[in-house]
Amino acid sequence: MAHPENRNKLAFVTARRQFTYLRLPFGIANASSIFQRTMDSLLAGLNGAAARVYLDNVLVSSTDFETHLKDIEQILTRLLKAGVKISFNKCSFTKRELQYLGHIVIPEGIRSSPEKTKAVLQAQTLKNPREVKGFLSLAGFYRRFIKKFSEIAGPVLDLTKKRTIWI
Repeated sequence: MAHPENRNKLAFVTARRQFTYLRLPFGIANASSIFQRTMDSLLAGLNGAAARVYLDNVLVSSTDFETHLKDIEQILTRLLKAGVKISFNKCSFTKRELQYLGHIVIPEGIRSSPEKTKAVLQAQTLKNPREVKGFLSLAGFYRRFIKKFSEIAGPVLDLTKKRTIWI
């Protein structure tokens, strides 16, 4: 919930009247950082151990099933006490494999998502520096999985230099 003293800062006017948000909308300039700080604060002491938080995505990982259930209970209790609304139909519980922020999370660690990898492999011929930068951004998402990524990407990055002639 937006603090009552700050709600006037979230107001907007239409032809008929003024409306005020009760909750922080994601369209506000600093909303993402405010929300991230709030979630980090709510799950302090858990974050990094049992809970990994990115905005409204919470990943809970545990060493065994019993611990996992306790971790989930602890996290849900904190969030519900703070008044955080949880959409349980968007939640997945007790999965051994899941997609999270463009990665596949498995007990052994994380790996690249086949959909993202496919997008890189099926990229069209690059026609200008803007397309090169877009492609490098897409490919760079998985740089942690690609040995010597900067060496591989270097010649492609050179295509963004002013001296490059495009045909």
